[in-house]
Amino acid sequence: MKKILMIVAVASMTVLPSMAQKNIAGRQKPTPEQRVERRAEDLSRRMLLDDAAKAKFLPLYQEYMNELKNVVPAPETDKKPVSELTDKEIEARIEQGFDIRQKRLDLEKKYYKKFKGILNARQLQMVFGHSNRFVVPANFRPDMRVGRKGVTGPDARQMRPRREMRSPSTTVPGAGKEMQEPAKL
Repeated sequence: MKKILMIVAVASMTVLPSMAQKNIAGRQKPTPEQRVERRAEDLSRRMLLDDAAKAKFLPLYQEYMNELKNVVPAPETDKKPVSELTDKEIEARIEQGFDIRQKRLDLEKKYYKKFKGILNARQLQMVFGHSNRFVVPANFRPDMRVGRKGVTGPDARQMRPRREMRSPSTTVPGAGKEMQEPAKL
């Protein structure tokens, strides 16, 4: 009986993961247009838009995102590290970054005026405030150690761990302020 249970357990462990992989592989990824539509629908739902405002918002938001996609280029996969670039190439990259940011800013101002006729200030914040929601700083490294909270990376050296402050009643009954302060040498 134990052998049969072991065989069934081993067989199920080998079959189930392969079935899960087939389901993941069989799923189609949404197209960029479908992602923009889904994002627009989700945003309009979170902003609690009525039907009339939603009818105006959805096509305008999709148009905005398509233009934004054209302004911001796709990241280069064969990008050389900065250490291998000449000074002129570095300057060209910096100037190209300025141009891209300026075009993006101009586009955001243009669509801000259009969205302002449909949305209130809080809703505008939801549209334009989420543009950098998924940007993670280059030096960000989450601290994975259990029980540690705080900043890691270059800023961690500047921060000191928090010292727990105890009230006089939890340390020694009747202890005054001079008992709580650390001794100064």
